[in-house]
Amino acid sequence: EWLLEATHDSIERVLQVLARDRATALEEALAVTEVEVKKVRASTLVPPVAPPAPGGHLSLGVEEDTDMCIDPEMQRLSNAMPEETIVSLASLSYFSTEGESHCDIDVMRMGNLDRISKVDYQTNPGSAKPGKTYHHTEGTLVFQPGESIQKFQVPLIDDDEWNTTLEFEAQLLGHSAINCRLDMYLNTAIVKVIDNDTFPTNKYSEQIKERKWKKIPGPGLLREYFKLNRSNPVVRSGTIKMILVDQLANLYFLLKLFMNVYLVDYVLSPDKAAEDLFLIHSKGGSLVLLLVATIVPFALLYYLDQRKFSWKVAGTSRSILQKSLLRKFLNYSEESRMTIDNGDLVMAMTRDAFKVVHDGYLNSLDVLKEAGKILLVLVYQFSAPFVFDTEIHVIKFMIPFLAFPT
Repeated sequence: EWLLEATHDSIERVLQVLARDRATALEEALAVTEVEVKKVRASTLVPPVAPPAPGGHLSLGVEEDTDMCIDPEMQRLSNAMPEETIVSLASLSYFSTEGESHCDIDVMRMGNLDRISKVDYQTNPGSAKPGKTYHHTEGTLVFQPGESIQKFQVPLIDDDEWNTTLEFEAQLLGHSAINCRLDMYLNTAIVKVIDNDTFPTNKYSEQIKERKWKKIPGPGLLREYFKLNRSNPVVRSGTIKMILVDQLANLYFLLKLFMNVYLVDYVLSPDKAAEDLFLIHSKGGSLVLLLVATIVPFALLYYLDQRKFSWKVAGTSRSILQKSLLRKFLNYSEESRMTIDNGDLVMAMTRDAFKVVHDGYLNSLDVLKEAGKILLVLVYQFSAPFVFDTEIHVIKFMIPFLAFPT
């Protein structure tokens, strides 16, 4: 009764659920249905016309008061079962673990199985990228007569880099289908690859999995987080550029030390003649040279400092943490989500991720810059006496260096 009253869309949705969850039962039902449809077609044929009765009109061979009308719903059912072939994916989503060598994508064929059918397939990138999480796959599936199930494999890549559950698409291509048509809905599926690594790296994976947080050293964990940042090409490239710019600023600082001493002790000193100057034997020319040597590097460093914002180090590093937190939460089961305080998730994405990146990773670059400056101050302390031909006083230089290194 439900089938007779249900709409075409309702019946189609039921068949799709059966195709996804009970493919074998659907095939058996289709086989039985085919036999029943043939019986329906035979029973709904118009009987042959009998010869006209003497003195009467044409007779259909039955009594005229008999209800010989063809059931319109049965007629519609009979006409709605064309001998066509439908190809679809077996599910709307597939799950694999990163440690698996490949993911099997099942494809099934329904309807007329008496002929050869062909359909092309391919993978499309999502949050998972080809060459990093999986290998791009494309090809053609060939169904031989009587064959209802085929599959293709997508090779997965197992690496030691931590990531969240990533996704890509497995798609059947309708324009290339031969002797079949694709299902309206089950022609594209989401493949989710569950990562098997720990954050930020696998160095402390045992302690993390056993929740022995106190056994994880803070500096070591911070170092592993730096490794995670360096594994991202955008962060790695931007970090290298920032380190180079910082060291150029340190070199400019060293240059200014030498120029200040040269300006006071040589160029502006009345005790020094023009012949005692190094590059230009003219005090006016030396002043111009020092002016240029001060302004040009300063302008270049100012431009490079502004360029730091376009290298996307901080933004990309924050994005890694924020996207990962959200993806992890969305891939939790309903029961697991109920145990998470939404406020904790929001604060982790907006406050904690910012602090980890700016107070942790970016501050380490500032520390590296200051370390380079200390080294160059030491270089100046020992090289200045040779440059300006003065006496070396090791103790005199080392005491202020150790007390005020910058």
